[in-house]
Amino acid sequence: MLCLTQPHSAPASLTLSSTAYDEGRTASNGGTPTSSVKKGEMLPIVVTIKDANGNPVGGEGVTLKRVQAKSRSGISVSSNTVDDLILDEVTPTSARISFNQNTSAWSGFTGSDGTITFNVTQNNTVGLVTPFTASLARNPQVTANQDLIFTVVTSPDSAKANYWGHMPATLTAVNGAVFERPKLWSELTSTSGVGKINNNNEDWPYFTPTQKSDASVSPCEVARQPLFNDLSSLSARYPNNTFVTETGWPAYYTWWAEDKSADGKDQSVDLRNGTLYTGSTKSFQPCLANARSTVSSVTLTSTAFDAATQAAKVKKGEAMSVTVTVKDSAGNTVPNVEFTLKRGEASPRNAGATLYGNVVAMDDLVVQPLSGSAVTLSESGNTISGMTGADGTASFSLRQDNTPGYKTPLTVTLANYASATDTLDAIFTVPTSPNVSSAHFWGHMADTVVVNSKSLHRPLLTTELPSGANPVSSPIINYENWASAHIIDASKWDIARQCGSIENAPTYNELELLHTVFNSLGWPSSPSFPYLSSQQCGMDEGTGAQDCSITLINKPGLVTCFQ
Repeated sequence: MLCLTQPHSAPASLTLSSTAYDEGRTASNGGTPTSSVKKGEMLPIVVTIKDANGNPVGGEGVTLKRVQAKSRSGISVSSNTVDDLILDEVTPTSARISFNQNTSAWSGFTGSDGTITFNVTQNNTVGLVTPFTASLARNPQVTANQDLIFTVVTSPDSAKANYWGHMPATLTAVNGAVFERPKLWSELTSTSGVGKINNNNEDWPYFTPTQKSDASVSPCEVARQPLFNDLSSLSARYPNNTFVTETGWPAYYTWWAEDKSADGKDQSVDLRNGTLYTGSTKSFQPCLANARSTVSSVTLTSTAFDAATQAAKVKKGEAMSVTVTVKDSAGNTVPNVEFTLKRGEASPRNAGATLYGNVVAMDDLVVQPLSGSAVTLSESGNTISGMTGADGTASFSLRQDNTPGYKTPLTVTLANYASATDTLDAIFTVPTSPNVSSAHFWGHMADTVVVNSKSLHRPLLTTELPSGANPVSSPIINYENWASAHIIDASKWDIARQCGSIENAPTYNELELLHTVFNSLGWPSSPSFPYLSSQQCGMDEGTGAQDCSITLINKPGLVTCFQ
């Protein structure tokens, strides 16, 4: 007979461990060591045997057993396949063991490292806990236990839930609104008069239109009840009817929106597909994680704002940037707020001018959002809708490329806060009108130009003449009335009256120099009213043609003066 120099190692300890060990579930499960994974996942189990010195004992017999599975509420479950466990032995050998009975057991041996490893699944579970025990074959009194929980998305992780679950604590909609998970019926502060429905094994409360705003029974205050747009955005986060499988929320009823329809009806949404319903008599009540910001103000601003005119002002042909900003009572910007931008009646700076050509199109206002197509607001009262972005603002660019020099009022109004509004005037100036208060239209005509190293001032509007002064005539050029004069006239407007002295009028040679830059100035030009010089001849500055008939027929013209 052969004998070992040392006796066989005797097993002294047995442990049952898992990398899925969950301290939180252990506490919720009465302190019993508990490992937990989601339904459909594998739960790893390791059986380890060691001797008195802490060394692993290989080839040692082990027995594994399970008992009846239970719900979180403590109800035993064993009547169907929902509690069936499958053990896949990984080491030291490979085998699949069915633990589908409350009395299921398996015996085997540890590998050379003193362990046996398994992956356990319970793919038909409804959210059960199954007690699991390992014992030594040679000494059954040496045991280790571990409760195995496979959670479901349709139950919340709540002590009041019927089953063990992992329903998300919050959901985030596409628009950024954060929803908290719905409360179970048993989690309500008061259930008086509140109905309940069992959906996916949990009892969920439903509410009437009156109850949803009743603080004594509603799960959240009105400020935390989402709007229709929030619910639509939440549904959009889970397309193709994936809402329930992804979130676990009940779907037996629709979900209330806090705001009403345009005709004053209560609204609710089927979150599975985003369908809107009005007139529901009972629905689930969703709650936001945080109170909806109380919108306090909306402003309409522009980087082109001109303090002198108290309006946004750019030149015709340029784009005007306009920004809508929404803030709450604390001064914080508020995202995802719907608004309407409306234009008013375009008007000249002063009435009295007669327009010609395609007059209807002159006030067309083209609005270009940061994304999407441009919209033409062709009439007073036309609107464009928008929504503030994540920073609480929305920006547009405006153009009025056919304008004769109009001012157009803009008004922004919030969709759900009609009292929050702001206005801004938009002025698009033209080069053919001077920037003076008496002009017919808003303009940016150059007042002066340097000619022969001297500053030459433009002609004057009739309304710019001193009180009691009489121009020879008031020709209308580019919708403005200009004061014409004679070279010398004792009774009417002449060069000396405008310039202080005829010596301050340009010579004909200086009028020729003016012609080289004339087209960039926007100054009036007409063959019937040449620019006068201090000499006999004047010039049609538009064409550069000389006109020496001025003194012969006492022809009136336009006067410019050196300053």
